[in-house]
Amino acid sequence: MKVLLFDDTPAYLCHGGKQVLVQKIYETLIVLGVDVEYARWWDPSQKCDLIHMFSHSPAMVDMAHEAGVM
Repeated sequence: MKVLLFDDTPAYLCHGGKQVLVQKIYETLIVLGVDVEYARWWDPSQKCDLIHMFSHSPAMVDMAHEAGVM
């Protein structure tokens, strides 16, 4: 299973707790054997089975569902 981590919080706002949380989740998923990457919104060739979003974006959810991603 391939998991993408996605957050649309502007970079200048994410230093601190949220950034540390995302990094720790990423590291833990790797330890558990999950194939995980940070979402590259600019890369249409990046494929996944699941997107974990750290923000509320109905438009992104709709686009993911249209692409067959949960």
